[in-house]
Amino acid sequence: MEPFLDGDDTGVGEEIATALTALEGRFRDEFSDDDLTGVPEVMWRAGVAYQCLYRRTVESAVGVKLAWKAGNLITVVTMARSLLETGAIAWRLTDHIEKALEKKDAAELYAAIMKISFGNRVNLIEEKEEEYRAVNILTAIEHMNTGILKGKEESFIDIYNCLSEIAHPNHWGILGLYGNHIEAEERIEFGNKHRKDDLWWMIGPALCVVWMVNDLAEEFEKKLLPAMAELVAK
Repeated sequence: MEPFLDGDDTGVGEEIATALTALEGRFRDEFSDDDLTGVPEVMWRAGVAYQCLYRRTVESAVGVKLAWKAGNLITVVTMARSLLETGAIAWRLTDHIEKALEKKDAAELYAAIMKISFGNRVNLIEEKEEEYRAVNILTAIEHMNTGILKGKEESFIDIYNCLSEIAHPNHWGILGLYGNHIEAEERIEFGNKHRKDDLWWMIGPALCVVWMVNDLAEEFEKKLLPAMAELVAK
């Protein structure tokens, strides 16, 4: 199998490609009328949220791959950043569902799903402004970081902050990405091909979110959904 990104010789890309294919295999074209009326509302609402998160994960990862191949590194960075954000929300949703099920709290379960599905910061649902106020994305990433990397030196927060610096037109997103000062020759080159190696330490871990989301999908479909059915049936 060819590497997920050109030039990657770590072998990680093969695992990412495999997880991506598995995640795509979970796609459903629709939830029919039978799907919506045949199960409790909390279950199909959860299914809708995960289906959308699956697609956002796949599109972000494919966006990284296509942009990497095209040498469009600003798109690589923004898509990797989006991938981290999506993974953090998927992690938070799954964790909150697990906790609500442990407490056997159907109301908390429903609220967790609705918060992710309808959370926003532009008052789309004015009468529910506080109930549906979107979680700060750094809070969500910290939540994921604590759950996965607790006690380890690596940090999703550090990666996200660095990606954000490049995504924004700050120093690293302007001169850092497009300028190359060759002091020994007293000249400055423009372009960004020389930055690929510099970015890999951020892009690689961000892409690992693909198999994390696929693992969360497996847990949701095989463990959490049956537990939800049992809870709401009581």
